[in-house]
Amino acid sequence: MRYAAYTIEQFCEAYHCPREYYEVLKQQYLAPDEIKLGDQVIIPRRTAEEWEKRMAARQSQPGVVLP
Repeated sequence: MRYAAYTIEQFCEAYHCPREYYEVLKQQYLAPDEIKLGDQVIIPRRTAEEWEKRMAARQSQPGVVLP
């Protein structure tokens, strides 16, 4: 199912990304932008798609290794 926004758990499930790896990306400023709504953190779908494009472009650069 496509959501208008993902929780972090939904994002990790959609991108087959373990939560631990998401936290590594976040520490290295490589995770998608998050929005806080009260106590909940969401990642808008458009932000996730932009993140996906950035990560794909980054991987295509010679010598770049993702964490």
